[in-house]
Amino acid sequence: MTATAYLSVTDVSVRFGGVHALRGVSLTIDRGEIVGLIGPNGAGKTTLFNAITGLIRPTSGDIVFAGKSIVRLPMERIAREGLVRTFQQTELFDELSVVDNVRVALHAAQPQGRGEQRVYLSKADVEAAQTRAVQDLLGDLGLEHVATTTAGELDHGHRKLVGIAVALATAPSCLLLDEPVAGMNAREVARCLSLIETLRSRGLAVLLVEHNVRAVMQVTDRIVVLNFGSVIAVGSPSDVQADDAVREAYLGADTDGSADV
Repeated sequence: MTATAYLSVTDVSVRFGGVHALRGVSLTIDRGEIVGLIGPNGAGKTTLFNAITGLIRPTSGDIVFAGKSIVRLPMERIAREGLVRTFQQTELFDELSVVDNVRVALHAAQPQGRGEQRVYLSKADVEAAQTRAVQDLLGDLGLEHVATTTAGELDHGHRKLVGIAVALATAPSCLLLDEPVAGMNAREVARCLSLIETLRSRGLAVLLVEHNVRAVMQVTDRIVVLNFGSVIAVGSPSDVQADDAVREAYLGADTDGSADV
């Protein structure tokens, strides 16, 4: 691991009673890098996401983000620092349109204080800037055609895309994506992967959990493999794909293309 990594997880363990959900897990992510996190069901991927983002507190170990330990910070403070996640089950305001869901997130991310450097704009200027930002996000994700649709009417794939738009509206510098392409059709998967690559080019750090291993292999720079709460392999997609321990961990898994190695 590099000492200058933007996000550094060091020897993190999580126990729930007598159950070891994570055992001494370490990984790093630099800005402008996409790291994949894969493993069989129950390997500890979601637990690690929860530990990194403050939803649970590790039993031991440290997590450093942008040079600061965040292991004891609450989830909302970690998000304000720029480390933001999506969830497997996308939570939206179902009664609001897609545009308004993204606008709510954008508004929540705006500074509310009266610092000396704050620039005062008219309400019309602020609303115009927000409208442009929302339109840009929806355009990036190909969501213009559902902009006025209420979130409760969306299919699963579109809900996933809107969830990513909501996360991006908060202007993160590190984005944790939890199964972003699950339930998407091939066209939606391609668009989502293209967006993730664009985020890398803009300097974001991205940690990606995804059961569609082919998608992970396509888009990531490095892959970390978990099994029974421990790291069993770290390397490039090609190295991980050829690793005997990784192949053994996936033996018996569905090999229809969504979980093969």
